[in-house]
Amino acid sequence: MNGREGNVRYRNLVNSVKTEYLSPQTRKLEKSHVAARVVYTIRKYNGRFLKFDNATGYWYEIGDKAAFRKTGQALREGAPQLRSEEKEDRVDESGIEVGSTIATQQQKEVTPLKSEEVRDQCAV
Repeated sequence: MNGREGNVRYRNLVNSVKTEYLSPQTRKLEKSHVAARVVYTIRKYNGRFLKFDNATGYWYEIGDKAAFRKTGQALREGAPQLRSEEKEDRVDESGIEVGSTIATQQQKEVTPLKSEEVRDQCAV
């Protein structure tokens, strides 16, 4: 089943928006919109979301609600692995996360001060 042309297109489409869906900046409502975009794109090109009924031996359309749910599930597949790969990509050779602030880098380099040094630096 997964090798069928429509299923391959669906998986490719899901994979193309997966990073947007899994982004920490993407809110719950936006995630619903991403899943809906995938479903509507498939439907736009006459794709269907089908389920096999063992009792009758026929395939039937599952409807939009179930299609959104299934698409959300497909978008979450492999999420922990993807997130850890993204985190690895954000760290440069020196071990500092790319995009971190200078203040954060400086905090790592600061050595603790003795109480007399703090008093001398704070004196006006």
